[in-house]
Amino acid sequence: MKQLDLIDQHVGRQMRVLRQQRGFPLTAIAEHCGVTYQQIQKYESGKNRISASRMQQIAWKLQVRPSFFFDGIETPPEFEAPAGEVLS
Repeated sequence: MKQLDLIDQHVGRQMRVLRQQRGFPLTAIAEHCGVTYQQIQKYESGKNRISASRMQQIAWKLQVRPSFFFDGIETPPEFEAPAGEVLS
């Protein structure tokens, strides 16, 4: 059995909490995306990775930016740009 990725779990948890707060059942998100509700469950549990395009669809339905799902994830210091520096 594969180990679940912590970031996939975090993204899924953010998605589930927001979906529930907004009052959307799994089926509403699934229909919007053209997938089964089981697939949405797998995204929310972190068992399946979500593609960028699917994340965008879900974000639109939940009325947030896709980056919302990554809020709260710590950025390792080696990936942070010094203040005022732009990463290329």
